[in-house]
Amino acid sequence: MREQSTATYAGLCERLAAAIPRDSHVLALSPYWFCLAPRVDAYRSLLVPFLIARTRLTPESLDDAFEAADANIVVLDRPMLGLMAKPDLMGTGLHTYLARHSTRHIVVEDRSYGRFEIHYLLPRVPAVETVEARP
Repeated sequence: MREQSTATYAGLCERLAAAIPRDSHVLALSPYWFCLAPRVDAYRSLLVPFLIARTRLTPESLDDAFEAADANIVVLDRPMLGLMAKPDLMGTGLHTYLARHSTRHIVVEDRSYGRFEIHYLLPRVPAVETVEARP
């Protein structure tokens, strides 16, 4: 009997999901929605912050767009890791954002799907509300 030379999507899903807590809000590309969305609290497309930021084209707008996504986990696959290597707003912006907000990351290597990085983001500090004191 010949050993299977490619990994299955289901196998990849199991490995990714094992590294992500169930109460997570995940930001990742759409191919992983089928396997991760049922296993986490929220799943959002990683493309949306880029599309929002493109309308303003500043590094700050990319930071704001990532913050608005309200994620605590970012999953990067081979194409996204390639994007981070490019010296443009999107690539450097994502790299900079993760450098400032990621507390740790786990690498998942898959023989068929390539390298994945699962980044755990710092918890967001809620905005402080100002309440007027009444006499």
